Amino acid sequence: DGLNKIGTDPWLGLLMNVLIMEFNNLLFPRRYPIQWGMKEALVSIKELPLDGPGGDDFHCSLFLATHIIYALGAYQSIKTKEIDFDTLSISELELYILELEAEIIKCKNFIVSKGRDKELAESVFKKK
Repeated sequence: DGLNKIGTDPWLGLLMNVLIMEFNNLLFPRRYPIQWGMKEALVSIKELPLDGPGGDDFHCSLFLATHIIYALGAYQSIKTKEIDFDTLSISELELYILELEAEIIKCKNFIVSKGRDKELAESVFKKK
């Protein structure tokens, strides 16, 4: 399929274009037929060698690796919290639970804040 011959810099543009086409197909089903998408791109990109620090292509490799992670979460359009619990130790699981509890508190505080905003807006526009 030729994807194994593409360098790190062109891969970055390709990865973003594939993601955009995947989004377009979600918004407009069957309007833009594609032969392959993110799944196939991510499978293919696994074979791409990336340079570490000091390598000739380090900066492009680092940038591409970062965007691979971004692409997995659709550039923060979807929340990525996939965890393989079987591989975590008890202390790692406890830490993960603490992180989840902190997220729950943030959500509850946001709900309270939204409720106050609603009450304030209603009081401003309330007929006297």
